[in-house]
Amino acid sequence: MKQSISMSLTLLSLVALLRGGWVAAEDTPVVLATVDEKAITLQDFAAQYPELVSWLGSGAKMEAVQTSLEQMIVRQLLAHEARQSGLATQPRLQAQIDEILAQGYVRSRFPNVPTGVEEAESKGYYDQHRERFRLPRMVRIAHILVASQEEAQAIRQALQDPAAFETVARERSLDPASVSQGGDLGLLLLTALDPRLAEAALALEPGQISEVIKTDFGYHLVKLIEKPSPAYQPYAEVQQQIQQELVAAKQDALLYALQQEMWAKYRVDIHRAVLQAAVQGTQPQETGRAEASPAVAALPHQHPAKQGPAPQLRLLSTVHYLGALPAEPITYTFLAMNSGDAELVIRRVHSTCRCARATISQARLLPGQTAQVTVRFDPNYFKEDGRVLKTVYLESNDPEEPRKMIHLAAEIVRDKMANESQ
Repeated sequence: MKQSISMSLTLLSLVALLRGGWVAAEDTPVVLATVDEKAITLQDFAAQYPELVSWLGSGAKMEAVQTSLEQMIVRQLLAHEARQSGLATQPRLQAQIDEILAQGYVRSRFPNVPTGVEEAESKGYYDQHRERFRLPRMVRIAHILVASQEEAQAIRQALQDPAAFETVARERSLDPASVSQGGDLGLLLLTALDPRLAEAALALEPGQISEVIKTDFGYHLVKLIEKPSPAYQPYAEVQQQIQQELVAAKQDALLYALQQEMWAKYRVDIHRAVLQAAVQGTQPQETGRAEASPAVAALPHQHPAKQGPAPQLRLLSTVHYLGALPAEPITYTFLAMNSGDAELVIRRVHSTCRCARATISQARLLPGQTAQVTVRFDPNYFKEDGRVLKTVYLESNDPEEPRKMIHLAAEIVRDKMANESQ
């Protein structure tokens, strides 16, 4: 009976509120419901539903308001049951409660926390830290790949004229992915290129040919075709990122000051030796304290040592710039190799975009064998022109990296080329 009387009072109160009949002073409680003699007031309701309360007397629906009130009552009853059962003392829930309280305290201490920065400040940061927005270096190289150092040395001595490099590459190179282009690999990201080839390319000037370079693929001669000047991300592309970071830095400064205040107010001792032992997954050393240090179990994510022969999938480069593309589909090829000491099995070659159809010439590779990855790239799948970045995945039994990626970057220029042809 008590419960039904309480609900009747709730309905009367809500009807009066919806009609605008009550305008209660802040110190005058408007009781919307009672639960076991505990009053739930309009002020309590407004704290949880401020937007809904703002519509009282101005179009709020009775059904919506009553449903929200009932949900509020259920939450309070469930919370009461949780406290009664001891659930609130469980470490995980207590941590969540602590997090909510901590956030509330921070908001009360800093009600005007920074949420934006001026344009001049973000532009000034960009100008002062321009190197941070430097795009990764790219090079365009051609190479001749042969099986022995003796053959590579002989070709190098015979190549007195760099202009003959393309002809020799077509005749002698073992790289099926580039032989038809005279060894030209196109524009490549330096960081994605084999480190030995990247180092050689950086040391060359356009038109120069390197000395013999040994990689897992064999022996290379590299000719630098183009070394673009350093490029930077335009300010317009990174403006939002900079502003977000500057706001975060201002907020972090406030939190750091609050942390220092807490550090000064309360005694905080961080046991670094025990913490370091936990990080390393080892037993902590004796610290001289009377109490025993807790035992630390070995971390479950530690990788076991390599046992026995294993395959290894290697790519000459993992990022390829395809350049400016018109509407016609194009085909690119890439060289893959098993540089391990066991058979490599390519289980799947695919892309998440229908614009890139990938196949491999040979799915099983013995140690030292190579295969050709062919990608048919169709720009017609893109509705608009502009820069695109797509990925081809090679899934294999390589235990260290079972999923290798080839990133394809291009610029779709259909509209521009159509206008130029008119």
